[in-house]
Amino acid sequence: DAVWLTGSHLSWDESARTFAFAPLPPGEYRLAALTHVPFPDSDATGYSGEWWQEASTSSDATDIVLDPGQTVSGLDFDLAPAPRLSGTVRDSDGEPVEGVWVTLLDPDGRNADNWFTPSLQHTEAAQTAADGTWELRAAPPGEWVIEF
Repeated sequence: DAVWLTGSHLSWDESARTFAFAPLPPGEYRLAALTHVPFPDSDATGYSGEWWQEASTSSDATDIVLDPGQTVSGLDFDLAPAPRLSGTVRDSDGEPVEGVWVTLLDPDGRNADNWFTPSLQHTEAAQTAADGTWELRAAPPGEWVIEF
């Protein structure tokens, strides 16, 4: 079972662009850079998230094994700029439509929130603004279907 470490377990140094975890118990861990939950004053949402060692899913991620008292460093991420999808929803008269949900689906029509990928979590849907515009940030590269 996964244990999500957030808040007091994690610290971020924006000027050095480094992270650190509070002491963790021995065990196996998987590490992901989740760009949908930026730290205050961070521009992290401009990048695609990933699992450590550039894995795209948790099942492909490499386990990090911690022994008692061990410190591990060098768990670096090289995040790619996030692709963005955007557009405008208009009615048959060409007028913008506010409040329409735009959803990102895989080619089989499954909603993207049915599985976990770091870059897609919380970016799979957007609601149109008053001018009908919408934007999906940090959409991962690949083939997708947009549903209104």
